[in-house]
Amino acid sequence: MTANFMATSPDQERRSATPLQAGMVFNALADPTSGVDIQQVAITLEEALDVERFTKAWHDLIRDHAILRTSFAWEGLSAPEQVVHHHPALPIVRQDWSDLDETAIEEAKTALLREERVSGFAMDAPSLMRLTVARETDDRWWVLWTFHHIILDGRSFPLVLERLFALYDGLVSAISPKGPTFAEYAEALAAIDQAPAKETWRQRLAPLESPTSIDIPYQTIREKEGAPSVSAVETRLDREVTVGLRKLAAETGTSLNNVVQAAWTLLLHHYSQQPTLAFGTTRAGRHAIEDASNIIGLLINTVPFVVTLGSEDTLGDLLAKMRVEQQALRPLETTPLVEIQAASSLGTTPVFDNIVMYDEATLNTRMAERLGDRAEGRRFDYYGQTNFDL
Repeated sequence: MTANFMATSPDQERRSATPLQAGMVFNALADPTSGVDIQQVAITLEEALDVERFTKAWHDLIRDHAILRTSFAWEGLSAPEQVVHHHPALPIVRQDWSDLDETAIEEAKTALLREERVSGFAMDAPSLMRLTVARETDDRWWVLWTFHHIILDGRSFPLVLERLFALYDGLVSAISPKGPTFAEYAEALAAIDQAPAKETWRQRLAPLESPTSIDIPYQTIREKEGAPSVSAVETRLDREVTVGLRKLAAETGTSLNNVVQAAWTLLLHHYSQQPTLAFGTTRAGRHAIEDASNIIGLLINTVPFVVTLGSEDTLGDLLAKMRVEQQALRPLETTPLVEIQAASSLGTTPVFDNIVMYDEATLNTRMAERLGDRAEGRRFDYYGQTNFDL
């Protein structure tokens, strides 16, 4: 597979979509209002927002990053393509909630989050993101940034927002991104020979006799009258438990991520009783090209995390297996999931229907680190939905 870069008109150019982007196009076409792959960042601003300057900052940002002005084409093509627009329009809606009380404002936010998520996007539209800017008072604003996952991964969110507020705060007049671009990453990804990795995946998945699934009737839950199509549950561990888990990771030469993976493995084993099981793990995918840390785009990939439990395994043994598996995935992390699936003995039955994603910090914490003193009075909350059941 090779990347295709072909100018098609003065106003746009076309590039091959990555395998993950192609999959997301098909997901969007299959169910445009499902909310799958729709990402949202709610920004609370305790300041007098200059809406015109804020809008200009967004436009300057889009000008400097091709992925933010990318849509997709698929009609009459053997595979989807990226369409990079030179002069797209960013849809911005302004609302005034200054006459509402706090309860009504919170209800309006909840309703708007849902409406924007299920509205989805026309994947061939010039912009796959949109903004709502709501005034609560002169000194309190709420901004909802809704976009499709097909253009950005989680590591890109703080990069975009940091550069947005650098423009808005007047720290830079224009952004000249340093390092490789997403287009160069896509070209490097397409040049990778996946044949050796696919053979390795075939061997790794051979012990998996059936998909690993928690026996929960997802569809029955969804079909209950009034039940939401997606929901989230947040649980916070207290400081004492967190310190204990970090100590466990340090004592066993593993990481807190490995501890979480081990806990999930034990849970899956409890419900499935399978000696070999698999769940999805999301990899950053930034090893396909050098100096990729500042690339804005969709570089992640979700792959199976395969574990075989021994009847005599101790907790230390299990954590060691998590570490080994985590490290073994690095040279395999760019293999498209559809090709991994084809390498399994399960046919079209998905290898897993649940994923574990670990991050050291919330988006708000990362933005506080990046903005420093300028983060005061600014809060960033992330909302997302994948195509996996759990």
